[in-house]
Amino acid sequence: MLPIPRVLIVEDDDSIRGLLVTALRREPLLVDSADDGEEALTLTAIHDYAVIVLDLMMPRLDGFAFLERFHGGAPRASTVIFIVTAFDDLVFERIPAQQAHAIIRKPFDVLRLSTTVAQVALALQSATKPAAEMPPPDEHPRAAESIC
Repeated sequence: MLPIPRVLIVEDDDSIRGLLVTALRREPLLVDSADDGEEALTLTAIHDYAVIVLDLMMPRLDGFAFLERFHGGAPRASTVIFIVTAFDDLVFERIPAQQAHAIIRKPFDVLRLSTTVAQVALALQSATKPAAEMPPPDEHPRAAESIC
């Protein structure tokens, strides 16, 4: 059995964060939340996340600084990051393409975003089955025939 994918919601607005967490907890996911980038970095040091939904403007550590510190100069291929923001296109140029998989403008459809996040997290999980669940290869192609 595959482990349940984990998702992180990083949003300083309590109502938006609460709506996303509530919607995502209806899916077969583990959902954590943080109200700023500092708390999110602490959580990412503890857990591996399939998907992170990241706001850009937050206190203490904003989304831009979070991305820089999270990636440490190199993107993490195993984590999909969706950025949610009310900013215009000029701000998007500050985000390296390899650090964000999609940018969603506020206001957004919570149900649509949560469904997309769940689909991506579950697809990533099924694409990375642990080797222990794969049947071991035969030592020899005819090994089963040679047993007396």
